Amino acid sequence: MKRYEIFLVTLCIMSGLTCVAHAKTWTVDDDKSHIDFSGTQGNDRFYGGFKHFHIDIHFDPDHPETGKIMATIDMTSAFAGSPERDAALPQADWFNTKQFAQAQFVSTGIQWDRNPTTPTLRQNIGCYKIIGNLTMKGVTKPVIMPFCIAPERDYMHAKGVVTLMRNDFDVGKGQWAAPSFIKYEVRVMIDITAR
Repeated sequence: MKRYEIFLVTLCIMSGLTCVAHAKTWTVDDDKSHIDFSGTQGNDRFYGGFKHFHIDIHFDPDHPETGKIMATIDMTSAFAGSPERDAALPQADWFNTKQFAQAQFVSTGIQWDRNPTTPTLRQNIGCYKIIGNLTMKGVTKPVIMPFCIAPERDYMHAKGVVTLMRNDFDVGKGQWAAPSFIKYEVRVMIDITAR
């Protein structure tokens, strides 16, 4: 703890005030971190993801309410498991990357998740819910993503899952607008390593 932090804590204790925790700034290891997704085409599950993204993390595991997380995703880096899908994703009917090259998630709150329903990590030290707004193709919708964290050597490992409806974000238009060929539900998985 730095000298000024010790001074502030001491001052709080002596004055009888409640000390407010400050969220730590984390550095994401890009080589070990992933944002992936899966969908259903016909009766088959397919998997994809994004090769490039940037995440700013300010987070104290003991005081999640002080945290702030912002993610910017390069939509031009999307892949979806086949040459045909990969070629279709940048087009106007899907991500329309010429007009909307990025998607962005900005948290508005982080809270404890005392009863996680998604798979937890081994030796996890806490599970949480990120509440925020996701903007994609010019459409902004509220999103809640559960996630859990666990220590991994000198890093922290976080995993989370959320199900989005692609039609909420105008993804899949024209002949793809109905869910008969590709289902509306898209499962997004985050796997982040940071320190």
